[in-house]
Amino acid sequence: MSSQSDWVQSPAKMSPAEVLGCVRDILGTERTWCQGAMARARDGRKVQYTDPAARQFSLDGALFRVQHITKAPIQQAQHCLLRAIHPRGEVPLPSFNDAEGLSHAALQRTIEKALKFAEAL
Repeated sequence: MSSQSDWVQSPAKMSPAEVLGCVRDILGTERTWCQGAMARARDGRKVQYTDPAARQFSLDGALFRVQHITKAPIQQAQHCLLRAIHPRGEVPLPSFNDAEGLSHAALQRTIEKALKFAEAL
């Protein structure tokens, strides 16, 4: 996983694919992903995605963490994620992330699919 400080660049220069690449980095292992909260500290308690103690993130928490750190616009990246989840983008990110039985592998496949959409923009 790359360091979050490696992402800092001009917000206008971050493409949706780069934003999604950062999301993929954050959620790179099962230990860094969580359900039931946008972010959690090492001890499992819920924290804000902006909290320096945050160590685990939901899909939407990771997306907002990228925006918080880089100040990059995330709307197009979010749209790509929504399309990757459902063709008409009708499933909210928190509902997808918190779905019972969702595996980390399925989450990663969704992010990869969203990356393909973003690269085609």
